[in-house]
Amino acid sequence: MKHFYAFLASAVVLPSAALSAEKHSGSIPVLYVNTENHEEITTKEYYLNATYYLDNNGNPDIESIGNADNPQSVQIKARGNYTWTAFEKKPYKLKFPKKLEFMGMDNNKHFALLAHADDNMGFMRNITGFELSRRLGLSWTPADKPVEFYLNGDYKGLYFVTQTIRIDSTRVNITEQEDEAVSEVDGGWLVEIDNYDTDPHITVTEHNGYPIYFTYKSPEVLGPEQEAYLTEQVNAMNDAIYSEDKKSSEWQKYIDLETAARYYIVQEILDDCESYHGSCYIHKDRGEGEKWKFGPVWDFGNAFQRGDKGKFVWQDAEFNQTWIGEIYKFPAFQTKVKEVWAEFCKTGYDGLEQYLHEYASVISDAAHYNFERWNQYGNDDVEAKTREMIRMIRCSVDWLGDQWGAKPEISVEPGVDIYIRGDFNNWDATHKLHYLGNGIYEYDLQDADYSDAFKIGSSDWNTVDYGAAEDGMTPMAEQEFKLEKNGKNINFPQVLTRRMVVDLKNETLMFTDYSGIDDIDLEMMEKTEFYTVTGQRVPGIEESGIYILKTGNKTRKIVR
Repeated sequence: MKHFYAFLASAVVLPSAALSAEKHSGSIPVLYVNTENHEEITTKEYYLNATYYLDNNGNPDIESIGNADNPQSVQIKARGNYTWTAFEKKPYKLKFPKKLEFMGMDNNKHFALLAHADDNMGFMRNITGFELSRRLGLSWTPADKPVEFYLNGDYKGLYFVTQTIRIDSTRVNITEQEDEAVSEVDGGWLVEIDNYDTDPHITVTEHNGYPIYFTYKSPEVLGPEQEAYLTEQVNAMNDAIYSEDKKSSEWQKYIDLETAARYYIVQEILDDCESYHGSCYIHKDRGEGEKWKFGPVWDFGNAFQRGDKGKFVWQDAEFNQTWIGEIYKFPAFQTKVKEVWAEFCKTGYDGLEQYLHEYASVISDAAHYNFERWNQYGNDDVEAKTREMIRMIRCSVDWLGDQWGAKPEISVEPGVDIYIRGDFNNWDATHKLHYLGNGIYEYDLQDADYSDAFKIGSSDWNTVDYGAAEDGMTPMAEQEFKLEKNGKNINFPQVLTRRMVVDLKNETLMFTDYSGIDDIDLEMMEKTEFYTVTGQRVPGIEESGIYILKTGNKTRKIVR
């Protein structure tokens, strides 16, 4: 059940007195932070001293820390560039006095508290990007955990505690280089291809005329030897990438091909139109033969901003996509991308949609409370936004499959709402099928007066769109009829008493006799016994055919 509370004005930050009674969802952990003397956080330049406590709200995987009477020490400051200046709901950085496994994540002192105020897709952009990174096999991907956040008594809404990108044995696991080192300057390096020229950086002009800002994250302060090495490296990469000889492998002397392909596919699936413009990290370990590797991934705030997929990320891009359009011209890169893509299609996509649905379910109630606090950011119905996210992912994967010659097997997730749509209801999503479980739906057509043409579809005509192989085909009663994705119109059989059974797993439809069947409560499926029509008891519905379901003294016939 969704929980709501009194409407809060969206354009003002309410004083703590307005929220003296706690009004979070109670469904996920709650983080309370109080700065010293309730000082306002205004800068990224330095941390403020603060205290905190974490209430796990009954979530067994998360350990509560402290309480209102016994808070613990922490430091907090502003973070972000655009996300800090453009939104009232602000992101922050947390620094603990010593390493701890905060919210079940790695043993570290440094975490981000991300607001995702720029994500109107149900907070799912980063969630999806991080999960795709893991599925594409990048060496390390930030973990995140949702919390509801109070700052100085003011309810700030739904936030995401996220591992920050830094060199560490549990994060970017490379040798850390000292600031202003004079030897062994070949590694390790953690660098961001940035779109701000304010942070310490080295600037190189891309051969298409755009400046590239290489913001060095580690080491943070460069000595002359370090600056000379990094400058030489980025210039050499830039020149090799823009070589006119696209059969040349010179660029691969500097850039790891495998990682570049895997990182790139993540960006393409999400059509991240800022993917190589900012928050694009590269790193290099120390040692002979070590190359620059793309990653970790970070910040998918501009994913799916161009609508449905129909072009590569660098094509008609609003932002300059550093290097990638040129890298894609190398046949060796295209070959590796197709190889990794084929691997992903076989095993990597399976379970992704379920993961996103489950994450959305976890944050759904908290998102309602967040919407009351910040309704200008448009994330009230997270589950609906997630369905739209999945629709766009499917569109993207389908388009990329046409380019790269392979597609994952994607079945409609069980329980998605589907409708019978046709001439009789002006093709509207008004006649909903009843979900029975195991991917099987039914619709009672008894005593109905329907026109000839119909199809089976979801409300958006994208998640589900099934018809016939040829226009006007008519199913026979009691016989399976093969459905076709994006198929033609189907004609109703001329049978007065009937019901329709749709099996989305096997993509079939059947019109069957409805007479003489008693209804049972299919919510009691765990108490149901299954029999074939010959009376043989079976453990469940395993193959296509007609089954008798018996619960107590009630029975029902079902067709699969």
